[in-house]
Amino acid sequence: MSDGLLAAIAVIVYVIVVCAPASQILKRTGHSRLWAFAVLLPGFNLIGYWAFAFSKWPIDELIKPKPAPKLDDRIEPSLGQ
Repeated sequence: MSDGLLAAIAVIVYVIVVCAPASQILKRTGHSRLWAFAVLLPGFNLIGYWAFAFSKWPIDELIKPKPAPKLDDRIEPSLGQ
């Protein structure tokens, strides 16, 4: 096999091994899977990790806790009094 073919196979394997887990993590957090390709760019991947870690995640809105009801809202008014 030629060196060019081995290099191409190595690049394809690297892309699959790196991008597949990154895309699953991004999907589970509610982000676009296309951001997984950012891990392939030197320098940009570090910026992407920091932005990802400290940004507001879309999934946070879905699991946002509801505020506790006020005490007055839980007590039913007495009828006729």
